[in-house]
Amino acid sequence: EKFKSKLKPVCHFDVHLNWRKQYAEILKTEYEGITYYFVENEFYFAGPSPYNQIYEDVEKFAFFSKAVLDALKYIDFMPDVIHCNDWQTALVPVYYGIHYSYRAWYDGIKTVFTIHNIQYQGQFGSQITDYVLGIDRYHYDNGFLQQDGDVNLMKAAIVCANRVTTVSPTYA
Repeated sequence: EKFKSKLKPVCHFDVHLNWRKQYAEILKTEYEGITYYFVENEFYFAGPSPYNQIYEDVEKFAFFSKAVLDALKYIDFMPDVIHCNDWQTALVPVYYGIHYSYRAWYDGIKTVFTIHNIQYQGQFGSQITDYVLGIDRYHYDNGFLQQDGDVNLMKAAIVCANRVTTVSPTYA
């Protein structure tokens, strides 16, 4: 809350998730010489908690993952590496591999996926593949997104990311 008044709008655009699109606004601030960008969307992020009902969270974090990748062109920032953490951002390396890596502007970005808590893997029924995630069913049927009959976002990120890390050597 104490930084909210310091956030400045940078741009806005629509994020396409399969059959629907959602408005995204990118906000920015600087703190101790570091620039921070935030993804804003009242539909997904209003309220006191980042986590709500688990069935709603998959759509929220799919939106967030695509918004992060879409925002790069709008803010004219080409990262060398995008570092993702746990299932909530597992779709960043997945979407990058499927929808962005072949585009010239996005060429060469690497992804690192860090596992903090393997107990929560982002497992959902297979019906979310195309309807919620906007990913062709082929990627589920060929086993890439699938584990034990469900979509497993953590597994997909492990397969897609350039590197996988854990929070400690013993956790690995």
